[in-house]
Amino acid sequence: MLLRFKIIIIVSRQFEVSHHALLGKSQAPRIKEARYLAMYLIHNLTGLKLPDIATFFNCHPAHVLIGLQFIQNKIATNKPTANLIRSLNEKIYE
Repeated sequence: MLLRFKIIIIVSRQFEVSHHALLGKSQAPRIKEARYLAMYLIHNLTGLKLPDIATFFNCHPAHVLIGLQFIQNKIATNKPTANLIRSLNEKIYE
C-alpha cells in the first residue's frame, strides 16, 4: 500500500470521517483540520512536493501550503496536536 493512502486511512479513522470526506471539498472544521493534518503527514513522511499533494487532494497548491502552515502553527502552540502527530506516526509505521 502506498504510504499516502495509509495516511488517509489512519487520519480518517482518527477523526471519524470517511476517506471520501477527507479527500473532498468540505469546509466543516473537523474535516478541514483532518485534511490539513493528512496533507502535513503526507508532505513530511513521503517527501511529496506541494503540487503533487494538491493533485492527490484535487486542490490548488496554495491550499496545501495553508494547511501545512496551519498544522505547523498548531504543533508550536498546542501540545495535544504534537502528541496526536506522534501517535499517528506510530500507527502509520506499525
